[in-house]
Amino acid sequence: LSKSAALSALPFVTMALGSKVSGAAAGSLIKSGWRTFDVRRLMIAISSAIPAATLLLLSTIKDANQAVAALVVALGAHSFSSAGFHAHLADVAPSASGKILGFTNTVGVVVGIVANVVTGKVLDATGSFG
Repeated sequence: LSKSAALSALPFVTMALGSKVSGAAAGSLIKSGWRTFDVRRLMIAISSAIPAATLLLLSTIKDANQAVAALVVALGAHSFSSAGFHAHLADVAPSASGKILGFTNTVGVVVGIVANVVTGKVLDATGSFG
């Protein structure tokens, strides 16, 4: 049980470290002359492309350790959104960034809840996900 708890925490620890790394990398790129918008765009690309590729790969993985590793990579890369989307909001709308982020997160949560309900109803009606 203790091994399971440590493994379940690993992706989230990786996310925290990824946020720190992405922020430092973004700051370094901006200081080296990159345009702020280009840095934000790069961080958003990393936070989208790598998790998408990793989750596609995850669908083929049968080994539990490899699956955990894939989730760690996916969530670690996803944390780069902190230096992308979240920072971009503070760049373009500093006085409203909290409200905008709160709104977008709320919409995301509501969509996630509705998707779970719809998926459950489809599964109940059809007996499968296909």
